[in-house]
Amino acid sequence: MGQASRLRFARGSSGADQWRFVFAEPAAPLRGHVLRYCGYVETTATPMKRRELPFGGIPMIINLGPTLRVAQASDRISWVRQGTGFIAGLHDRFTLTETSGAQRGMQIDFSPIGASLFLDRPLRALNNAVIDLETLLGPEAPFLIEALDAAPGWEERSRCSTKRSRSGCWRRRRSIANSPISGASSKPAPARSRSARWPKMSAGRASI
Repeated sequence: MGQASRLRFARGSSGADQWRFVFAEPAAPLRGHVLRYCGYVETTATPMKRRELPFGGIPMIINLGPTLRVAQASDRISWVRQGTGFIAGLHDRFTLTETSGAQRGMQIDFSPIGASLFLDRPLRALNNAVIDLETLLGPEAPFLIEALDAAPGWEERSRCSTKRSRSGCWRRRRSIANSPISGASSKPAPARSRSARWPKMSAGRASI
């Protein structure tokens, strides 16, 4: 109870390009708010550009590898470097991503309601937007990345992500539940200190 389900692994290759994925379904209390977790490692012989198509969820990318570049679809493409990762709101157009030839990280797909609860902000603030993790999570972002990076394996990373998702979603749900029905306060519930949620862990990388 409270942990993500059994992991499912997938891998593939094409010439010198290789990729590996680890999928986990959300724990029971988070179903409906979190759609899935996906860890990934990829190496390519050349830089890789992708067209990311819209879907009905809101993905959060936690980058554990080299810096990514992201661009919104428009007449003039402007690339933005994303070091820690980002979250992409609901889009009505595709987004472009580019890696330098290697990437490693975790993707958490939220439902729209789940993303609103986790981030404690209205969905309209994310429409057709890509926002970096440091802007969204503030000083907690490096602690999240450090905790996932230092975890010895993907099962531990999945548990760590589950803990963070539950903390954010449940905190907001308690805030709504404890507010008067009329004139409910829009002020977010006080957050526990980040040190309580993300104990500092030693730096280091672990192989998939």
